[in-house]
Amino acid sequence: MTVATHGQTTVRVATVPAVLIAEYLCLFLVLAWRHDIDAVEALPSSWQGLLWAGSGFAGAMIAALGAFAVLWDGSIADRMRAALAGTRPVTGGSLSVHFASYAAFAGLTILILARPDVAADLGWPLLVLWLGVAVSVPTSLVIAVLGASTKAVLRAAGPHVALAAVLGTATDVAADQILPYWRALSDPTLRLVTAMLEAAGFTVLVEPALPGIQLGDFGAHIGATCSGIEGMAMITVLLAGYLYRFREEHRFPQALLVFPAAIAISFVANAARIAILLWVGDRIDPQLAKGAFHSMAGWVFFCGISLGIIATLRRLPWRSCSPVPARSAAAWST
Repeated sequence: MTVATHGQTTVRVATVPAVLIAEYLCLFLVLAWRHDIDAVEALPSSWQGLLWAGSGFAGAMIAALGAFAVLWDGSIADRMRAALAGTRPVTGGSLSVHFASYAAFAGLTILILARPDVAADLGWPLLVLWLGVAVSVPTSLVIAVLGASTKAVLRAAGPHVALAAVLGTATDVAADQILPYWRALSDPTLRLVTAMLEAAGFTVLVEPALPGIQLGDFGAHIGATCSGIEGMAMITVLLAGYLYRFREEHRFPQALLVFPAAIAISFVANAARIAILLWVGDRIDPQLAKGAFHSMAGWVFFCGISLGIIATLRRLPWRSCSPVPARSAAAWST
């Protein structure tokens, strides 16, 4: 019987969320390219509510996956390695079931948005079918990758997954609660975006009264979702969960300095996201900038910043009250 190393365990476990995120992004890009908000509003009310709920759920799950990665350490790797002992290699046959489920889900989703009359005519039977296929996508992938070890892995990862799910949901709730205060950041964000673009040699038109900014033929309004306040709330909640989980490894109050640093980094990163958005809209494709990039870049930046800050924090000598065990440090670096 082959015993997996920490690195092999990490790769095997990470395969499931990595594939699901890649598939979600591919479908999202296709839908954002082909349709706008009018396509959703043309659907029956039951479908509209389901799609908006699904969008919120997807956001919370992306945050939860980020939390899972942040909370990963040597102890969970040990439990997962034991659970995966003896698991057979992934086969093409087992994966074919998953990819067939994904193709069916993508096809149904594209059909529903392209033909709202079909969704209205078929009603609840189509909705139930769509939900069933949606559930089969992650389920078939988990079974394909983990095989007979699925139950053992879920038991081993149970507390870890539960905490990640709580943090993911909490970040989503925190973002919704703080969003009404976005105007406090609109002007600073506008100024920073302007400074970034001008430093890169671009000429921009600024309209503080909106507030808005234009690069060439493409302009953006610095509204609630562009202010960056959601990202600040989300990263604060995620870091709070991380510090609680690894509280014995950190020296307080020094470790609390991560909060203002993370908030500042999040603010600057959001301004950079808007600057890139304007460049994409002016130089590449306005529709791409308004749709896929505008919606997904925030999540990509959030996950990247969170993981980067945690990775840096774990390597700062002054933050630790005791040396991190060599095994745990090795597990993090794999």
